[in-house]
Amino acid sequence: MKFRSLSLAVLLLILSLAPVKGQSQSEKMIPPAETSPTTGIESVTANPADTSRSFSELFGEVRPIRKVALSFKVNGRLATVPYFSGAAVQASETIASLDPRDFDLNVAQAKGALEAAQAKLRQLESGSRPEEKRAAQENLKQSQANKENAQAEVERTRGLFKVGAVSQQVLDAAESKSKVTMAQFEALREQKAIVDIGPRIEDKEAARATIRQLESTVKLAELQKEYSSLMAPFPGLIAARHLDEGAYVTPANPVY
Repeated sequence: MKFRSLSLAVLLLILSLAPVKGQSQSEKMIPPAETSPTTGIESVTANPADTSRSFSELFGEVRPIRKVALSFKVNGRLATVPYFSGAAVQASETIASLDPRDFDLNVAQAKGALEAAQAKLRQLESGSRPEEKRAAQENLKQSQANKENAQAEVERTRGLFKVGAVSQQVLDAAESKSKVTMAQFEALREQKAIVDIGPRIEDKEAARATIRQLESTVKLAELQKEYSSLMAPFPGLIAARHLDEGAYVTPANPVY
């Protein structure tokens, strides 16, 4: 009796596992579709061996690998902003530019000041010209003659003062004139010595330092001119355009 009951149970189990007539095994393995009550999207649990279903739509979010807000490094007024949202750009491609006139003027001014300083240094290094030396010599001779005449006038006036022919005031005036001509002679003699020796080493070093400073000014002006062009750092798509032509921008104002 127990053996018959056990055989019947096994038979019922086998019948429950057998496929229904007219239904393939693959159809039986397909799980039913379920619809989410919140999103309304139908979802099916995928079976690696199931090839009877295909999906034509996928739902998700596309995110960029890299993204950046682009702005100029210098102030200026926007001249060109050629791209709009969705446009594709290549790396190092110019995607915006500022009005170049102010930057060109700064470069020209810096180069002009540098050329003037270089000319001054060449003048110092070449020393005094022969014409300058001759002029200094003639000026010194004239001053020496004036000094000797003034000294002679003082001696003559003193003699007249001793005999009472002239007053003390006249004698004082002659002595003052002699002192003035003496001071002028000393100044011209020092000037002639400077002309003969040429510029001092300190003056040349100061001129060279000025040139180095102006060279840096030229480089800075040229670098700022380069910064007036905004370039894409890597290839990608324009996600947003924030400004249009004519807007005044600073490094704090992103363009794209």
